[in-house]
Order: sequence, then structure tokens, then C-alpha cells
Amino acid sequence: NPDWAQALGAAEINQQQDVMDSIQRLRAEAQAVGTLEATPQQQVVVQDGDVEILPVDGATLYLVNYTATSARILRIDLGSGASSTLVDGLVEVTSLAVLGTRLYFAQYGAQQGIYAVPKTGGAVSSVYAPTTTFVSFIELATDATTLYATVASGPFSPPGTWLYRFSADGVPAELASVSTPDEMFAAPVVGPRAVHWLDWMTRNSSARLRELCK
Repeated sequence: NPDWAQALGAAEINQQQDVMDSIQRLRAEAQAVGTLEATPQQQVVVQDGDVEILPVDGATLYLVNYTATSARILRIDLGSGASSTLVDGLVEVTSLAVLGTRLYFAQYGAQQGIYAVPKTGGAVSSVYAPTTTFVSFIELATDATTLYATVASGPFSPPGTWLYRFSADGVPAELASVSTPDEMFAAPVVGPRAVHWLDWMTRNSSARLRELCK
């Protein structure tokens, strides 16, 4: 969705503090109702009034490195500074999430879908291939056992946004959906009892904080 992407980028550039304040407000609300808590994959730390979400494994960092023509996922040992390439030759990576022994990553465009690779390197496997014609973004989150994803399509067959939970065999279960092209889900935040996400309308800039019991 080019209009949505442009509006989001403009807000980040022109209203950066407002965006950061909104993130902190939503994190505080999620923490207050118990849907943002520490899990085996993340720490939730409050420092100087800011709610920070930090990895439990502070020794390893996974990030996307972009070049002019492609992207690759790097694994960095923060102790030694050594880095290795887990996956190369990617196009448009939207999100990363660690669960168990695998790193999950999402792409849109020509390679749209969700994929997995062993955290220490190895073969890439496909987890989910959307059936919609065009995906504008996929955002991932995990708890101790489960992968969650918000999948948004553009104004093509069909437009809308979906929240999925993936079982151990990779089969997605639809948890929530909307069919309005300008209504979007933000990346899910997974707590011990519920999945929490932001549901907003790009047309009128309204937003609602939602939660769904697991």
C-alpha cells in the first residue's frame, strides 16, 4: 500500500517524538493489562519511565543487511563481534522472530511469505505462502511455543489484514481479520495469556488497541 507506507514514513520523519511517545503509551497500556510480560524470548524492562523489550539471549543479534540489489540476514556474536551470513539473496525482508532453534523471517514482493532457517545456519524452509495477490507487509512475533503473524494485502484479491497463529506443523489458524483496504494491524505483541495488537484506520488515523486471549 504505497499511500500507507508514505504516511508512515512521513510520520516517522516529521513527528518522530510523537511516534516514539505512541509506542511507549501502547507498551505501557499492554503491560498494565498483563498482555506485555517477560517470556522465554524477551525481557520487559522499565527504565526511566520507558518500557523496553529486550531479548533474553543478549549474546546473539540477528539483523538484515541491505545492498542496492538484495538483502541478507546476519548472525552476530556480540561477545566477539564475529558475524556470519544465515541467508543471502533476499529481496524485501519485513520482520524477524526467534523461536526455539529457528529464526523466522518474512518477505513481501516476489518472494512473499514466511520462512525459517536454523539459528546457527542451514537450509531455508517455507513456512507460509499467502494466497493473496499482493502482500504489503508481514510482521512476526513469538511466545515460548508459537509463531504469530499479521499479514496485510494491498488493494488486490482480496484486500484486508489477518492475524494468524501457526501450529507446530506450520498450518496457520486465523485469529482475526478485517476486509477494509485501509484498516491495518500492527505487529502483534504476545504475552502469557493474550495476543495484543494495534488496529488502525489509515484513512482517518483512528486506532484501537486490541487483545485476544490465547
